[in-house]
Amino acid sequence: MLRDDRSVHLAGIHAPCATTPELAKSTALILNDHIAGHAVTVANAVGDLCGRLSGWVHVLADKGRDGTLQEIMLRQGLASIYPPTGFESGLASMTAAENTAR
Repeated sequence: MLRDDRSVHLAGIHAPCATTPELAKSTALILNDHIAGHAVTVANAVGDLCGRLSGWVHVLADKGRDGTLQEIMLRQGLASIYPPTGFESGLASMTAAENTAR
């Protein structure tokens, strides 16, 4: 959730874990552990006609970029890669993160 109360769809992944309340809650706790105390930025955000945003959410650690929420979810096995074209930037790192969960 952004400061202006808009939510951001995590681009490039499909997160079926959010389909049940229990899994959605555990996913939120895992993500909160990764972002607590860190700056978070949204890159390449694209809005649709309804005002929803889709983008890459970067978590910034004290010593530089820590990765994206997408990569974190893939490494934890909470999502799978869902690129619209298969040629998105960062696809190689996302594939490596997804393979970690397997």
